[in-house]
Amino acid sequence: MHILFVDESGSPPEVDKTAQQPFFVLGGIVIPEDIWAKMAGDLARLKAMVM
Repeated sequence: MHILFVDESGSPPEVDKTAQQPFFVLGGIVIPEDIWAKMAGDLARLKAMVM
């Protein structure tokens, strides 16, 4: 099994308002279930270092 994480940034603008809000970003990652626990720990340590 795989885990899928998708996140967005911004809001899709109305058709006639793209000049005021020209960006909408959608990103995602698929992670094999068997490495999820290790990745979660690595990400938590990285986040703790940045904060």
